[in-house]
Amino acid sequence: MPSNDRVITTNARFTNTLTPEVLATLSQSPFTDEQLASFSNEALAMVQEHEAYARRHPVTAIYRFATEGSQTRHGGIIR
Repeated sequence: MPSNDRVITTNARFTNTLTPEVLATLSQSPFTDEQLASFSNEALAMVQEHEAYARRHPVTAIYRFATEGSQTRHGGIIR
């Protein structure tokens, strides 16, 4: 099971490009094995239902929004 620790750097560049790395990140469960083991049957069924839905409807595009203060690809600042 993948780690829930996510490293975010201040100089990261985000684009709307759907790379294999982005797809791998999106397919990771937000829950650890230990967390899943502690869920009630009802909660676990909901998680499994969502995972099955995600497998049937894979991500095909990503759109990231920029907020005020974000840096553009050309070095400008969103105001």
